[in-house]
Amino acid sequence: MAADESKKGSDPPLRILAVCGSLSASSRTKMALSHALRGAREYGADTRLISLRDYELVFYGAVDEADYPPDVVRLREEFSVSDGIIFRSPEYHGSMGRQVVKFASLQRSVRNTDFMKMWEGLPTW
Repeated sequence: MAADESKKGSDPPLRILAVCGSLSASSRTKMALSHALRGAREYGADTRLISLRDYELVFYGAVDEADYPPDVVRLREEFSVSDGIIFRSPEYHGSMGRQVVKFASLQRSVRNTDFMKMWEGLPTW
C-alpha cells in the first residue's frame, strides 16, 4: 500500500507512542525509534517519542499512588491514549535498565488492569 492510500478516509489517525529506555543523551536507541516514527508519519500516524531519562519514576508500590511524581501521571496519560506503542531499550549487563523496570512496574495499574492485559489489542511485534 502506498503511503498516501492510508491517509484517505475519515478515521482519525493512529496515535503511535515510542518509548526510549536509554539513559544516554546521544542514544542510538532513540535514533532508531525516530526512524520508525518517521515511517509511521508517512502513513498518516500522529507520533510522539518520549525518553524515560526525562521522567522521574518510582517503582510501583514503593509509595502510595497519591504521592507519585507528576511525571508518572503524565507518562500514564501518554500511554493510555496511544493506539500503538514502540518500546526499545538497550541491554545493560544482560538486563533492562532501572528506569525501564520502573516504567514497566508502573504500567501495572493503568486502566485498572494488569500490565499484560493492557497490551491486548495493541499492535506489537
